[in-house]
Amino acid sequence: MWRSINTSFSKYSIELAQLLCRCLKDPFRDKALARYKLNLKQTNYVNGVPQSPGTL
Repeated sequence: MWRSINTSFSKYSIELAQLLCRCLKDPFRDKALARYKLNLKQTNYVNGVPQSPGTL
């Protein structure tokens, strides 16, 4: 089934896991969805020197 939508198996399984987490009742849903939060940090470089990092 994941091949029919042209995606990788890992991406497909993550999307289904998130869908399942959204179907849970409130106290369990919040805890399960907290696993999928992602924090990114980007540092720009000018002439090989890092500038102040920014949060995406």
